[in-house]
Amino acid sequence: MELTVERVKHAGAVTYRYRLVNHAKTHLHNFLVGTTLSSGSCPDLNLTPVGFDAEKNRCPSSIVVRPPWTGCVNGQEECYGGFLEFDYSDSTFDGLTPGDSLPFSVTVPAADSTYEHASFWIVGDDYLQYEGRARMIGAPNH
Repeated sequence: MELTVERVKHAGAVTYRYRLVNHAKTHLHNFLVGTTLSSGSCPDLNLTPVGFDAEKNRCPSSIVVRPPWTGCVNGQEECYGGFLEFDYSDSTFDGLTPGDSLPFSVTVPAADSTYEHASFWIVGDDYLQYEGRARMIGAPNH
């Protein structure tokens, strides 16, 4: 698995553009960015995406991913920070195929280095699990 990220700064916000590449021989069904779900560890991400309201909306429009995938914000009890959760509910879709890639992005109110080297956790066929860290590409746009 490979997760790369590029930072793009624009007026009043920063967008982190990711690309998840499936190098496995199995389909990928859901993934988390900003956590590995390890016991005793808290989520990585400091800032929440633009438009996120913990009381009303866990899936803000500032998380952009192609359908049928959806991107939402989640947290962990007794921890500061959060993580992004990507999944799909289309029963006719079988996930990210071997060799395919999935671009997605998230916009936050300011630069946040926790998005640049965030941990990730992925579930594939037969509950195979993968984890690692995002890799920054390109020169950061300050």
